Amino acid sequence: MKELLFLATPVLLALCVARWLLVSRRSRERVEEEDVLKRLFVLGQSGLHVHLNEVAGATGFTPEQTMKILKRLQAGEKVSCAGLALTDSGEKDAKKLLRAHRLMERYLADEAHMPLPLIHQAAEVAEHYMTPDQIDDLDDRLGHPQFDPHGDPIPSEDGSVPVLKGVSLVQWPINRSARVTHVEDEPAVAFQAIAALDIRPESFLRVLETHPDRIVLEVGGRVCELAPILASNIQVADMEHSNEKNWGISLADIKEGQEMEIEEIAPSCQGYTRRRMLDLGLTRGAHVRLALSGWADATRAYEVRGTLVSLRKEQAAQILGRHISRRGK
Repeated sequence: MKELLFLATPVLLALCVARWLLVSRRSRERVEEEDVLKRLFVLGQSGLHVHLNEVAGATGFTPEQTMKILKRLQAGEKVSCAGLALTDSGEKDAKKLLRAHRLMERYLADEAHMPLPLIHQAAEVAEHYMTPDQIDDLDDRLGHPQFDPHGDPIPSEDGSVPVLKGVSLVQWPINRSARVTHVEDEPAVAFQAIAALDIRPESFLRVLETHPDRIVLEVGGRVCELAPILASNIQVADMEHSNEKNWGISLADIKEGQEMEIEEIAPSCQGYTRRRMLDLGLTRGAHVRLALSGWADATRAYEVRGTLVSLRKEQAAQILGRHISRRGK
């Protein structure tokens, strides 16, 4: 009996390893297929013809690897055999994946307070392992946001996709106030360069000058320069409550001792974070003064309605309004 057990042990071990390798391979192939499905949908939203090399470059696969993945998707009736168009089933799966990705980005930015340049890659992993119930629960917790932290639309549970408004910053006229609606998060190095200038969705800006090699902007009272290739990754739209004298700013833009009247909390701020801000008295019409800047200007103390509240810079950037003079009080 012991001899039979001794002989069976290597066989059982080999079977376990083979099963693990099979499951691992299937899991890897599923992730590959989902990455390609999502990329096909995103590229298809541009309205342009999608090429194999575009899909390969966006997913990090070689053209040969991408072709193999596409063949598996065609066999599963997720991609049409004619061209690179998604079938109804493939589009449905792509939207579910995109919904998981962008909701996770919203959670990582608003609730986990992860720096913006890091959330995309983290969501790229998490999106493949979220169940439909987990996705719906996260959507409920966040207050059903329509856009992710980069300004990309989040597909709803029924598959509808909100319309992304705005035009490229390179097309925006000089001396006209604008609100940032979207910042492209790829390539990562471009997004990091834009984020370093504190330009993000719901930021206010104004184009001061345009040159062939640079665009001069006013962002939150600061003047900065941006290369046109980076500016093309930013979409902007008209502001609703702007005027030429006191054009819109965010709470993160004011300096110590300065005061701002709140016009709104950015629509992209939803869920627990929005409720907390409202509970703190950060509502339309409230006057807020920056009482104290924290270490590295990351955390600040604001006086609102006679009470001091603490906000991180990225939270303050979601509270929009206009600068006011204390002498007018």
